[in-house]
Amino acid sequence: MARIVSGGLRRDGEAYSSRMGLSEFVILVCLIGAIAWGVNYYFNVYRKSPTYALKVFLGAIEAGRSDEQYDMLSDYDKMYYPTEKQYENSCPLAHGYTERLPNFDLAPPKPASTPNTVQIDATLYVTSSMAHEALYQAGKTHTVHVLFRLIQDRNGHWKVWLQKSDLTNLLQITPNPPGSNF
Repeated sequence: MARIVSGGLRRDGEAYSSRMGLSEFVILVCLIGAIAWGVNYYFNVYRKSPTYALKVFLGAIEAGRSDEQYDMLSDYDKMYYPTEKQYENSCPLAHGYTERLPNFDLAPPKPASTPNTVQIDATLYVTSSMAHEALYQAGKTHTVHVLFRLIQDRNGHWKVWLQKSDLTNLLQITPNPPGSNF
């Protein structure tokens, strides 16, 4: 590294050396190893975690994407909502909080009593309903604590189990009416 900073030694008639020294080689190998470890962790550990699954679900609620929400539901919930259209029409989460969850904080997952299930305490920041209000009058933000329960499906993917989640605090904040764009 000192050669790079000082410009290297030059002998008479020779050009600067472009060979990599041992210390530079070790640093390069460590850097490549750290990047490879980070990429491996992101794709093989983090994206398969229950926290990531809940983030995807909450992001779909914020975006109003009921199709993505339905994909993240457990098989038990899909027995209650057999089709995506039924979920969209009867579940207040489908479009009730579109563009009203600007931020959320998730606690680390805790194992639940049922095998292959975890529960995650979530703090959601929900803005007031914006019906009949201009964008600059978005209202106040409510802090809501929700306990989500997630379960692994037969393929090992984490899914949100709405029937076992405690959504009462969230549903106390009036969702947007069905059929509204916001």
